[in-house]
Amino acid sequence: MNTVEIFPVRRRAERLAFARLPRRLQGADPRFVPPLVPELLRVLDPRKNPFFRHGEAALFLARREGKVCGRISASSDRLSDELHDERVVCFGHLEAPEDAGVVRSLLEAARAFARERGARVLRGPVNLSTNYECGLLVEGFDTPPAVGMNHNPPYLGRLLEGEGLRPARDLLAYWMWRGKSDLPRVLRIAERLAGRGSFTVRAIRMGDFEGEVARMHGVYERSWERNWGFAPLPLEEFHFLARGMKRVLDPDLCLLAEREGETLGFALALPDVNRAIAAIGGRLFPFGLLRLPGLIRRVKTLRVLTLGVVPEARGRGADAALIGGIVRAGSAKGFASGEMSWVLEDNLAMRRPLEALGGQVYKRYRVYEEALAR
Repeated sequence: MNTVEIFPVRRRAERLAFARLPRRLQGADPRFVPPLVPELLRVLDPRKNPFFRHGEAALFLARREGKVCGRISASSDRLSDELHDERVVCFGHLEAPEDAGVVRSLLEAARAFARERGARVLRGPVNLSTNYECGLLVEGFDTPPAVGMNHNPPYLGRLLEGEGLRPARDLLAYWMWRGKSDLPRVLRIAERLAGRGSFTVRAIRMGDFEGEVARMHGVYERSWERNWGFAPLPLEEFHFLARGMKRVLDPDLCLLAEREGETLGFALALPDVNRAIAAIGGRLFPFGLLRLPGLIRRVKTLRVLTLGVVPEARGRGADAALIGGIVRAGSAKGFASGEMSWVLEDNLAMRRPLEALGGQVYKRYRVYEEALAR
């Protein structure tokens, strides 16, 4: 019998199998970057991640003939449902072979979780909430993913659509500048656009890290609230995510835009540590942990993972000034290029300045959804 068995993850060994499965299924893909297992386990641990104070999640594994062959998570977020007046369950962490039966069984587990909670919509891939990794890669398979972005085989989109899910939104990744030859043009345009407003741009002060995170959180709440899929991020969870980045954070690549002491916007870029993680095969032990810092110092690409400006300051150059500041600081530190991701395809207010600066879409991710029978 070749049936698929789905079972919930409960024991430590099952959690490890859940975290390690991507390497086994995608390891032959030269663009695949193995996840850091300890970091994934930290994010999924209800005792550590404040997400679980306003949300819940279940993890499921698929097994065929005694061998684990797929995984999925299902999550609900009370704060998001209250804000949008909807009942949504997200599925995420999807890994499966090119097998419609496995994908169908995994989705059925997520659907059952959703129906038990009275959800009306199943949406994904979204890992816990839109504050974590989102979207299925549908274009741009020829390059590795940047840090914090998903990678998957091309067939998964076809299998999801075969199960009745339909595209909800596309998320875009922009390549922002290409080497030193591109730098003068980008900075010239950024300075021209930034000239519209009166504000200053500065690097964060690591000596006041908690305070700076609180300032960025205030911008986050005001900047993203009207975006599709926005999930509220309480301050304690914002701190949790910030502390996870602190080890690789360069303060010169985390900038605040201010006017008369008021924070109007912020931008955060990180070295694309996926390049270093790929070099150690995602294995911290026994020697990866020792090699990783040196490998990170050799990384020459960035990912700009957040850029937010409060509504009353939009269109006045703060966004361009922040991007220009990241490009300038990154170039001075030897970074030759960078990705800006992700941006909603219909978020024209964000796309226009990126494209004015020469940004080009080079990857596309898709979030799917389906209405659930009541």
